[in-house]
Amino acid sequence: MQNFEPQTIDLNFQDTPGVIALYAWDTGDGLALVDTGPSTTLGALEAGLDRLGAGWDDVRHLLLTHIHFDHAGAAGQLLELSPRARLYVHERGARHLVDPQRLYASAAQIYGDRMEALWGEMRPLDAGRLTALAGGETLRLGRAEVRALYTPGHAVHHLAYAVGDELYTGDVGGVRLDPRQPVRPPRRRPTSTWRPGRPAPRCCAGWTCAGCIWPTSAATRRTGSTGTPC
Repeated sequence: MQNFEPQTIDLNFQDTPGVIALYAWDTGDGLALVDTGPSTTLGALEAGLDRLGAGWDDVRHLLLTHIHFDHAGAAGQLLELSPRARLYVHERGARHLVDPQRLYASAAQIYGDRMEALWGEMRPLDAGRLTALAGGETLRLGRAEVRALYTPGHAVHHLAYAVGDELYTGDVGGVRLDPRQPVRPPRRRPTSTWRPGRPAPRCCAGWTCAGCIWPTSAATRRTGSTGTPC
């Protein structure tokens, strides 16, 4: 594996580029990945690592922005494939990765018989390989100093990660459905009660509690500007 700057790995979700991606960089102590994608995209992730001259054994740090299937569905499988890796996630999402039955059941109410084709299996992971974060911690991963920022809005368990001049925003940075359009900043959702199975509120159409249909795990330069979480 050669040293390299942060790279985008497009996971080609449902054979469509530009829908789900993750970020990888060399910490000096193996690779760090921001999010994992769903298990249906593990083949694309493996191919992306190969293009970087890396493999599963090189992955040491998994930084999850949140636990929705498009961002974290393959977390259990990745820890099995990468035996020296450790996973970081917000404390309010950690238990759902150790035991994902309720998370999977909730998503199944939304996606029904498309669950397997879209997201695949979500395996439980070993709690001993998980570090639960509250936000505000500074992690030392190899030569990289990573600050975990608590960024609720899209999800109550959402984190962003600041690494040098890069800010990995997960799904609090905006959404772009068409590459010809500018990024649409998230808008504040009106106070309401919403149950799985009902249409999502208009302000968050396409954003659900079980998997963000149009995710933007964006790495952006830190300029001091902020967005309004949905």
